[in-house]
This record gives sequence, C-alpha cells and structure tokens, in this order.
Amino acid sequence: MINDVMNTGVFAVQSGTQNLDASATKLNQAVAATSAQPAKDTSVTVASAAVEQQQALYQVQAGAKVVETADKAIGTLVDAKV
Repeated sequence: MINDVMNTGVFAVQSGTQNLDASATKLNQAVAATSAQPAKDTSVTVASAAVEQQQALYQVQAGAKVVETADKAIGTLVDAKV
C-alpha cells in the first residue's frame, strides 16, 4: 500500500519534470521565433509556456510531498513495530 503511494509520488515528480522540459523547449522556440521575426506576435505562446512551467512546478512539488508523506508513514509503521 505505502509502496503504491510512494510510486505515485515518484511518477508525479517524473511526469512534472518532463512537462517542465517540454514547456521550456516551447518557450525557447517562441523566443527564437520572435528573435528571427520581430514583427511576429508570440506573446500567447510565451504566456502559455510560462503557465505550463508553473503547472509542472506544482506537479513536481505535489509529487514530492506525496513521497515525503509516504516516507513518514513508513517511519511511523517501523517505529510502531519495533
């Protein structure tokens, strides 16, 4: 049971990290497009990439909190059995 919770937290951290990487790539491409064609409006793309980065950060933080809570639960169970 606790291992399932731990795995869920680890998966959330990994998924959030991948999402963060993807949004950083999208942001980089939007900035490069603006540099290549200054008249091109990429503000929507930049804004959406920034929002995606913030969402990915929250996902990583939530996953880390799940892992931390599962770790504490395992410690409590071990203490109770000793």
